[in-house]
Order: sequence, then structure tokens, then C-alpha cells
Amino acid sequence: MSMSIFYRKRASNPFTKESVTEALKTLVGEGSTRRDRYLRRFQRSPNAWPALDEILADVEAQPMHVLLFAATTIRSKIKREAHTMPVERILQLKSGLTQCLQEAALLPAGRPLIIQLGLCLIDLGLHFASWSYELAELSEKMVSENRPEHIRVFLELLQLLPEEAREYVVNVSPTRENFIERRLWVQAPHVVSLMGQLMGYQSIGLEGEKQCLKVCAAWTRFGYMDAEDLINSRVILRTHLILLHEEEELHAEASDLVVALLESASIANDLELEVFQMGSGLEDKFLGAVAQDKKALVANYVAVFLQLAATTYTVTQGAKTLVAEDRRRRVFGLLLHVARYCEWYPVEQTLNLWRKLLQEPHVAAFEPLVQDLMRILFDRIQLRDSHQDSGLRRSSRFGLFRQRVADILKAMAPQVPPAVMDALLATAQNPASPWMQVEAAVFFLTHFIGSFAHLKTSLYERLLAILSQRPQPVFRRVERRLQKGLKKQATVGGEVNCSSC
Repeated sequence: MSMSIFYRKRASNPFTKESVTEALKTLVGEGSTRRDRYLRRFQRSPNAWPALDEILADVEAQPMHVLLFAATTIRSKIKREAHTMPVERILQLKSGLTQCLQEAALLPAGRPLIIQLGLCLIDLGLHFASWSYELAELSEKMVSENRPEHIRVFLELLQLLPEEAREYVVNVSPTRENFIERRLWVQAPHVVSLMGQLMGYQSIGLEGEKQCLKVCAAWTRFGYMDAEDLINSRVILRTHLILLHEEEELHAEASDLVVALLESASIANDLELEVFQMGSGLEDKFLGAVAQDKKALVANYVAVFLQLAATTYTVTQGAKTLVAEDRRRRVFGLLLHVARYCEWYPVEQTLNLWRKLLQEPHVAAFEPLVQDLMRILFDRIQLRDSHQDSGLRRSSRFGLFRQRVADILKAMAPQVPPAVMDALLATAQNPASPWMQVEAAVFFLTHFIGSFAHLKTSLYERLLAILSQRPQPVFRRVERRLQKGLKKQATVGGEVNCSSC
């Protein structure tokens, strides 16, 4: 059909199912500007509803791009027009969207449509804050027949709901935050109970079980599900078993749920013992995954450990009890494993937490852990054979990692005892020490020097004398940096208390 015929037809009946679908079929080119104007007018017209109803009443026969256009148009109209809709129209719209959602569940590539239709229902529920009863009604419709496709669609909607609720509160109606939050909190026990029930259905398969875990993570992360309800549920029992038995297909989702629980505990400043034990009890599993080079599992455990450490640090801050101190030692011990075995980025994330610990007045109680971290970082920053001639570019990934280590060494410097300085100097001046260890020792010493102001000049001179005996070209760069530092140091103050200086 040519554009001229199309536009003559729509002039007599501008907003029909046929005219809209024809406009959406039209290729970009001649008449596309007029077509776009027509579609925009359609989207904003109050007379568009009959055509939209007809399109979505024929899901199986319509192309996906037409269905998506109709669903996104409905969503935008809900946002603009919901407050003017009569109750009868709202009920009709909800019923039609639910029916369409069930039909979309059976389409081979229907997920984009499912998401848009789900968002339409969510927006309607948020606008009228009617989720206090509609979730139960919707779950009855979508779950009661035990059709896996319908159940997974319902899970998709439940997973979207918390984030959409938060966005609605922030961008649309901040004054209704408490009202909406109460409505969702009322439904949270029903949701977690239903998720525990559905996780026992073999018919939903692995994908369905993943969705159940994602639903609980989303509701917890956005603050609509009480941690206590979750801790005492079948969901958390299943989560624990997934992690203990390393069910790889569900491991990422189970780990993320634990992370979400820990995040909520940090916000509430109350870490339940069961959650702490679940996270800290994964130490052996982590070490086993490292030994077997199961990188995906290692990454999951690291995510749990990092959040466990961050939450534990937050909730125990200022606490001087033995329990609080023991928990801190436990989680920072887990961070040592991450620093020892993981790639650079996770190690860098642990350093942020170590820096906070080092700034505390009672950090001396954690001195053995800090010294363990020094030893691990000493090994991690050593250069490779390929660096002995050209050195290491600071902008390389390894160079950036060493810069992050340099920052934490400066934070450690006030806690460094003279014995550590002696040990590093002994390594540097030992002729049998490999050049990489010598460079690492000098790297540490140059960042510790700041806390030994009265020794700066003698330390610089000592290091320059040591490096002059090393032929590797990489040390010439180090010498130049030390010489610059020596020039800035005019006098030596205080009494030497470092036996090797």
C-alpha cells in the first residue's frame, strides 16, 4: 500500500487498529515524518484506547514490534491519564493486561513484551497503591493453574516491582513513600512464603528457581522485605544448601541473595547471627573453589565476603565487645584470602576496607592481620622478568594496582614497627635476594619513610647505596626518584632507632 493511499484512509478514521499497524509497517523514507507525527498524536490521544485494546486482544496474530508499541503506549498513557480514568475502565484495563500477560508468556520471544505489560500493571498498582490486595489476586490467577510459563511471568513482574516502586517514589510521588512502603511490607511475607513454595515446584525448572531467588534479592535490596521474614523462610534454607553443595547453576543468584541480606543489615545496622555465620561459613568453599580454579564460584564468594566485611565493619563500629572484635577479625581474615588469591580488582576493593580499619584508634588490636596483609601485598606487587629492562608503565593495569597498594602502604606507615623496616632493609641489601624482591622491598620502604621523618635522609642514602650494587636497568629509575626525595630532605632530626640504618 502506498503512503498516499494510507494517509487518505486514515483521514476518515485516524485511530484504528488497521491504521496504526499500517503506520508501524511503513518503512523509513517517503512519508516517515508524517507517519511519526501520526503515531505521536495517536500515543497522546484519549481516543487511542479502542485501537490499543484491539491490538492487545490479538496477541498471537500481531508482530512483536506492534505489540511492544501498544504496550509502551499504554504505559505512557497510564502515567498521564490514570488519575482521570473511571473505576470501570481501570478494572477493565487490569483484566485485559493480565490476560495479555498470560498470552505473552506462551510466545517464543515474548520476554520484552512481558516486561512492558508487567510494568503497565505495576504502574497502575503504584498509582492507586492497591498492591495490598492485588498481589494476592494476581498470584492466584498466575500460579493456581501451575502452568510454568504463567508462573515465570508472574516472577518477572515481582522482580520488577521493587525497583519500579523506588523509582516511582523518587521521580513521581515522594510524598507517598511511606504509604507505598507500608503496602509492600504487608505483602512481603506472602511473597517470601510463595517463593519458598514455588522453589519446590519441579515444573518451573532451574530458570524458575533462579527467578524466585532474584525476587527475594530485589525485595530485600530495595527495603521492602524484612530480613527476619527471609531468614526464617524456606528460601534461605534452600539458598544455604545451594551454596554448601555448590549447585553451580543457581550459585550466582543464591550468593546475590546473601549479599542483598547483608546490604539490608548494613542499612538497619543490625547483623543477624545466622546471616553472619552463613557468610563466614563459606571460607572452606572459597578455598576449594580457588584450588579447583572455579572462577565463577570464586567471584560469587568474593562478593559475599566483601559485603560481609563492609556490613560487619559498619554494625560493629564503636563497639568494644569481644563479640564485635571477634567478628571483625573473622571477616578481615576472609579479606586476606581475597588479597592472596584473587585478581587485582577484588583485592583493590578489600583495600578500601583495610584503609578504614587502619584509621581506627584501636587498630593495634589487629596488628597480626595487618602484618599478614603486608606479606601478601609484598608478594603481589613484585615485578616480572619482562620489567627488569624497561620497568613498569604506571598507566598499565599492574601499574595502577601498585598505585592502589602504595596508597594503603601510606595508611599503614604509622603502624609499621622498626622491626618491619629492619626486615625490609635486610631483604633489599641481601646479595642473594632476587631483584624483584629487592624492588618490592624498596617500594615498601619508600612509602613507609613518611612515618620516620627523622630517618629520611639516612634511609634514602642507604637505599641508594643498595641499588648502586644492582645492575638491572629498572633500578636506575628508582634511583632517580630516591635522589629527588633526598634533595627535598635538608636535615636529619631525632635519634636513629632502626638497627639496620
